[in-house]
Amino acid sequence: SGLTDVKQVSVGNEHSLVLFDDGTVKSFGVNNYGQLGIGNDDFFKNVPTAVLTDVKEIFAGYEHSIALLN
Repeated sequence: SGLTDVKQVSVGNEHSLVLFDDGTVKSFGVNNYGQLGIGNDDFFKNVPTAVLTDVKEIFAGYEHSIALLN
């Protein structure tokens, strides 16, 4: 996914989510509470990693993330 197909960006305390037009969500940043949704709590991920598909909207909170699925 390139920058031209970004639908939404949401920024939490120390992590970010990016939703693309195809419904894919990528996350990166601090993950000490599992807020990136990558299946672990490794402290930091500096490369955006695909975590969900078929997503309509995203919300990054202080130390959590929410996705509204289609």
